[in-house]
Amino acid sequence: MGCGPCGRDLSTFDIESIHAPRASARGAFVSEILSSMLPAFTSAHSHAFQIGLRGSGEHFPGGTADFWTWRQAMYGLVERMDPDLAYQLAHRCYREMVQAGIRTVGEFHYLRHHVTDQTDFVLDQAVIEAAHDAGIELVLLPAAYEEGGPGVDLSIAQQRFASGGFHRYWERFDQLQGMLRSGQSMQACVHSLRAVPWDQVQRHIAEAHQRGLKLHVHLEEQPRELAEIKGAYGDHPVRLLLDSQLPVEHIVGVHMTHTPESQLVEWLERGATILPCPLTEGDLGDGVPELPDLPALRNQLALGTDSNLRISMFEEMRRLEHDQRCRTLRRGALRCGGTSPAEVLWRAASTGGRLALGRSDPGPSLSINQEHHLLTQGDGSSLLDALVFGGDERVLKGQ
Repeated sequence: MGCGPCGRDLSTFDIESIHAPRASARGAFVSEILSSMLPAFTSAHSHAFQIGLRGSGEHFPGGTADFWTWRQAMYGLVERMDPDLAYQLAHRCYREMVQAGIRTVGEFHYLRHHVTDQTDFVLDQAVIEAAHDAGIELVLLPAAYEEGGPGVDLSIAQQRFASGGFHRYWERFDQLQGMLRSGQSMQACVHSLRAVPWDQVQRHIAEAHQRGLKLHVHLEEQPRELAEIKGAYGDHPVRLLLDSQLPVEHIVGVHMTHTPESQLVEWLERGATILPCPLTEGDLGDGVPELPDLPALRNQLALGTDSNLRISMFEEMRRLEHDQRCRTLRRGALRCGGTSPAEVLWRAASTGGRLALGRSDPGPSLSINQEHHLLTQGDGSSLLDALVFGGDERVLKGQ
């Protein structure tokens, strides 16, 4: 349990209290907040090795590029990967996360093999050890990955992602449970409906539900993905999931940038989670999700740093709200039944991420730098607004 310096149990800490106006003097109000501390950040979706792509893919000699040309550059990094490089990149990524106030990471882990024989899985251990050595709480999400598209064989680079079929996936999942370090945990993961046949996706969903696990999956990130899946299986990914007879409340949909708002409403009503990664989606030109401004979003929204091109949950929070403002042409787009988006955003960047990773405990906490200028202005009634929309990592104590 994470507790503030006064011993307060963070499981009872209400983020909204930071925003609520108080009659007390500013000094007493801020002191109460500082003694409570804030839930630490959680990056619920990360590909740690992609930090090695920083600075790549930003020159376009052939004109404009897109997600698919970026993916080819990523495959170039994949083909150079060995256990030492995998560890170095993951360790650097996780250390940066800790320095940015991120204390828990969901590692969506699909780069599994050093060579292309699809049997060694040696890169699993590199991620586990890197997280332990960096001092971050790891929730490992080993990804099922079977094909290069519906009915398409794996490419040479993609062979390093191969999970070996349904039974081999769960056999390796159980093996990994015994390899985790203290404080680490696991949840289930399917890379996407592009990478796993629909019949196997359904089996994975059922197995994860039976085991009481969350299941993470990339969903509807690119228009081409929607077209490929509809051509192969008769409908788009989210519609297939919603129309199936399977439970979906344990599914965490990553991106969902091309899912209609009406389907996102249904997704939330069914108890499932939405996990945008705004900085990466902006970098890759993925699009902006049509997030509904519903109370359910308060507890079914998480955030991730994804490609880790820039590691800042402050920027992820702001980008999410600002993108929705541009999409809807109105301010305060994600109030979700409250009065300010700030509480919704901090929750998504912290406790919402933990819930998406199957962690119901309050987890680690952060304290605020009492000398920061944001704490010296106003009466304290809008402190959380100031932190979310005007703050950065320097506002965190010890950062």
